[in-house]
Amino acid sequence: MSNKQARYRSKIGETLRRWREGPCEVCGKKTLPRELAHVGLTGLNGRGRGQDQRYHDLRRYPDDYARLCTRCHGRLDMGPMPGSRAAMGLGVAEWGGKT
Repeated sequence: MSNKQARYRSKIGETLRRWREGPCEVCGKKTLPRELAHVGLTGLNGRGRGQDQRYHDLRRYPDDYARLCTRCHGRLDMGPMPGSRAAMGLGVAEWGGKT
């Protein structure tokens, strides 16, 4: 991997970590790890799809993701997908279009 590629991947990783900071958007807790969970369909589904793909998907479809703790994410995965942040009663995504 070239230095340029390494810097690019490092920047993406840092950005994704920053977007996960803060409380769970459902329960408000900060005690459990937070994840960027699908709340709508984007074509990129499932955990561990690669940080590059996840980063670009978040930028393209910010309203289809929510920052959730692992407990709330698990509960979300057990039921029907809400379809959007608005359907969950959440405001505009803070990561929409930001780098």
